[in-house]
Amino acid sequence: MKRAFSAPIRRLTAMLLAFVLLIPALCGTAVFADAPEDPGRRIAVVYDDSGSMMNRDGNWYQAKYAMEVFAAMLTANDEMDIFCMSEFSSAWSSGQTVHVNGSMEPQQRVDIVHDMNTEPSGTPFGSVEAACSFLEQAPNDKEKWLVVLTDGSFASAPGSVGDWLIRRSEELDMSVVYLAIGASAETIVDLPEDRVYAYEAANAKGILSGVTQMANQVFDQRQLSDTYIQQGLGELTLSLDVSASQIILFAQGKQIEVGTLTGGENGAWDPNARTNVKYSELMPIGYETMFVTFDQSLQGVLATYTPIGGIPAGEYKVPVSDTSNVQVYYTPNVRAALVLTDQYGTVYGMDGDMGPLYSGDYQVTVQLLDGITGQPVNSDLATLRSANAIVINNGNSTELLDLQDGSGTFHLDAGDVSGDISAYLLDGQTVQGRFSATVEQAPFDTVLSCTLPNTIDGNGNHFALETMDTDTQALTVTVNWLDPETSQLNPLSDEAWQSGQLTVEVAGRSENYGGFWEKLLYRLYDFLCTPRDKDIRWTVEMGSTPGTYLIRPEWNGDLEHTLWGAFDLKLAFISEDANATYKGQGVCTAGVAPLPLSAILPGLIFPYGIVLLLLIIALILWLRKKRLPRGMVASLTYTGNAGKTGFANSVVTRSLKIQRHFSLFTAEKATITLSSNGILQAGKLEIRATERTLNNSERRFHVLSWKPLQDINANLNGGPLPVDAAPGADSKDKKGRKKKKKERPLKPNLQIRCKSNADGNFTNPGSVVITITREKKKRGKKKSGRSKRR
Repeated sequence: MKRAFSAPIRRLTAMLLAFVLLIPALCGTAVFADAPEDPGRRIAVVYDDSGSMMNRDGNWYQAKYAMEVFAAMLTANDEMDIFCMSEFSSAWSSGQTVHVNGSMEPQQRVDIVHDMNTEPSGTPFGSVEAACSFLEQAPNDKEKWLVVLTDGSFASAPGSVGDWLIRRSEELDMSVVYLAIGASAETIVDLPEDRVYAYEAANAKGILSGVTQMANQVFDQRQLSDTYIQQGLGELTLSLDVSASQIILFAQGKQIEVGTLTGGENGAWDPNARTNVKYSELMPIGYETMFVTFDQSLQGVLATYTPIGGIPAGEYKVPVSDTSNVQVYYTPNVRAALVLTDQYGTVYGMDGDMGPLYSGDYQVTVQLLDGITGQPVNSDLATLRSANAIVINNGNSTELLDLQDGSGTFHLDAGDVSGDISAYLLDGQTVQGRFSATVEQAPFDTVLSCTLPNTIDGNGNHFALETMDTDTQALTVTVNWLDPETSQLNPLSDEAWQSGQLTVEVAGRSENYGGFWEKLLYRLYDFLCTPRDKDIRWTVEMGSTPGTYLIRPEWNGDLEHTLWGAFDLKLAFISEDANATYKGQGVCTAGVAPLPLSAILPGLIFPYGIVLLLLIIALILWLRKKRLPRGMVASLTYTGNAGKTGFANSVVTRSLKIQRHFSLFTAEKATITLSSNGILQAGKLEIRATERTLNNSERRFHVLSWKPLQDINANLNGGPLPVDAAPGADSKDKKGRKKKKKERPLKPNLQIRCKSNADGNFTNPGSVVITITREKKKRGKKKSGRSKRR
């Protein structure tokens, strides 16, 4: 993985790339074709096989196992040579390397590393020098990587190892990844800006993790976090919100089975390779008798999925016989593109072969695009960190470096433009992008002058809805072009006027009519009767003199349902003649008066006015409705000692059930169930409200039927008795006719008593009291504003 280059390397890279990009242009051919095939990497691994690695923690076999995993991840055009330190006491040693080619079958590559054996010795720095000399001979088109694994300090090191590696990295245009194993290992400073990446493994257990991080660095891949992985019974579910060019599934354990990757839109891919890895029990020369307890968990399988065309974003499932120790690595399938914005706000996506651009200044941003869909990427799986771009315009190269904020500015001249983009992702991957286009001469700026017709009322309106179909008034726009050299305004040519296109867009609308009541009525009419899609249509026609255009409003539907007000109009003009292109923008505001109140009131009254009147009437009736107290409750209390009732030597109170009968306008009623758990059987008492006052304590009610109370008396006393607070006694008028009983409204807290009479049915006579009252809310104590005296 390459990150942002140091300044000397950036300049050198820019010069070389500029020369490469110019060659096709000089030959008269297309600037860009499809991206060339990846030339691959030349990787030199310096492996510390010193005696200190032969410890009981197993540094040596842990490191060999990690290198097996590394070898399994090579791509087809990669080459890896392992420099065992025991073979290279100096840079000029004629030691042998262990060579692995990415074109080999993955299992063959892994077996080569698995079977290699060494005779441990010291930690000579000559092995690092020899690896750098080897990389110096690599072809220029290959990426060069120096990988160093060591657990000690180098012998005969030339001063600071880190400084030496930085210098050689610049000289050889190579990247360095360095893993220090254990507390005694010599470390270097992590300097990504100089392409020197430092890792540390605290002990043998951390070697595999460190090497896989290094592999991600080298092979432009990332580990998929647990957020995007769900473990099931013998199955993994992977969720990708960006496409991937490759997925590697590394499952560790004995005899692991990994199956077909399925999902997405009819996606089903078998692994391109299933590669088995396992710790090596081949003891180094001279250490055959050393006792070592091998970590049995260091074995498993790497399943690599690399379908043609990539893996689209989506949800995928893959069967895995043991999901307890699985890591998933992916290579995001994205490319980088520049997004240019001109002074008019027009946006151009710089990706592949483009249409024409115009000369001028542009604001540039960097955008990642999905490699399959071409859509912008907004995902944690591919997050932009910074970007560099090289833009070649008519043979002149411009570098845009360190675009950490994703933006910059540059100028384009008429002619040809092409470029190359390198975008650096957060986790170390590098993605590329290319573009080419033709740059045409920028249009001359135009100035649009608006002349409004005379106002028709005191509210600043220029048009009226009711006369819009016959009104001859028009808004006049005059277009002149601005000479960039003299800054003088000039009239359009007749050709440019005839071919000009003036467009009108409504940018906003506001009300501009009448006083408070008029505004209220118009707003109500606008809300109830005018749909939001019935805006005015503004038409454009040529004026009577060159360079002028007329704009008139028209109904976009029927008259009554058309919006009105002060319209903010955004004007855009473009035209061309034999000499140049002309382009410009302008704004103006035109007022349209609404229909007169006399025209809109019928629309408000019918049917909305009738509905409103009915609602008002319903509200008045509701407010005048007679109501029972909201907190009314009923209870029955028996005092005495009566065996038949089931009470014994106590005062017993039973709450009674109240069922309210809702009515919209008539007096509210309620039914009180007088039976008490089967002990007392009686009918249901009905009451009706007689007051509508809002004060609960002042409300009254009528008892509609007294018979249930008398039934309770009969139940207890053996016969009906007069009831306290019963209706008034019968009376007669002057002619002797019987008058109807007058009911007295009762207060909610009035007690209705049913007295008992001893007739031999009860051992001890008692009494039953029915109480209807209103619950009183508990009021909290008021806090005194005065502090207590001490």
